[in-house]
Amino acid sequence: MLKNIAVVRKPPGAEIESSGKASYSEAKNFKKGDGKKVKTIRKKADIEEVLGAFSQYADFDVTGNKYYLVFKDRQRNGQWTLMNTNGKWSVHGKGEEYCDPEEMFLTYNELLTFLWKNRAAVNYTLKNQSRKGHYINA
Repeated sequence: MLKNIAVVRKPPGAEIESSGKASYSEAKNFKKGDGKKVKTIRKKADIEEVLGAFSQYADFDVTGNKYYLVFKDRQRNGQWTLMNTNGKWSVHGKGEEYCDPEEMFLTYNELLTFLWKNRAAVNYTLKNQSRKGHYINA
């Protein structure tokens, strides 16, 4: 579980002015500063590209020495935290009425299935991360 973590944000590439979160239509049509569309999960093959660039858009927990990305858990009305620690992938769910007892480590195939099922929420977060100035070279 992520408690009392120190977050290190990546330095912004091209500054993108934003008043906060993008609306769905803004996020759908958003292009990063160099004109490239932000990589999102549209087909299963896209998942591997997104995972390969995970450290470029995820936040970093200095204390736990792991990269992490938080996105909405639409099924349980909370949030998922996807984490990568030295190549090992795990998830943790938390909401107002639930909290997973510990992070769950996933095999690579389980990870692919998990991200495919949650691709809409992951895509929304990826697009909003890019608006905050994270590098996304996908």
